[in-house]
Amino acid sequence: MCQFNAIRYLPSVKRVIVDLDKCFGCGVCRHACKHDALNLLPREDVPGQAGKY
Repeated sequence: MCQFNAIRYLPSVKRVIVDLDKCFGCGVCRHACKHDALNLLPREDVPGQAGKY
């Protein structure tokens, strides 16, 4: 689903994780998620991500 390969599923914990270093914040994942489990934050609000891209 993610064109940047920022999302992967960990079957051992039955969770999806987002690699913030790969995520561009396009929102495709958020719209595709049937459970509204994803939220997008401004990059400036995420520690270590401000100023990227």
